[in-house]
Amino acid sequence: DDQLYGVEPASYYAKNLVLNLTPFVVVAALVAPLTNLFAARQLAPAIVWLATLLARPHKEERFTYPAYASFIVAAAISI
Repeated sequence: DDQLYGVEPASYYAKNLVLNLTPFVVVAALVAPLTNLFAARQLAPAIVWLATLLARPHKEERFTYPAYASFIVAAAISI
């Protein structure tokens, strides 16, 4: 039961991504798929993971850790 542990708004994960990865990495990772197909393939698992998490009302920062690697790789490719 998600209500037992607390409920957060959808913006909770966006704030955590920016705080943990810096705005530069997040923007670079989101721009990368526009310029490079390989970067898009690297970022796809993170997008699917975060979309799945957004559907759940109970949100925790530790749930996003698996997506960080994909964001960092996509950002590195775009630089």
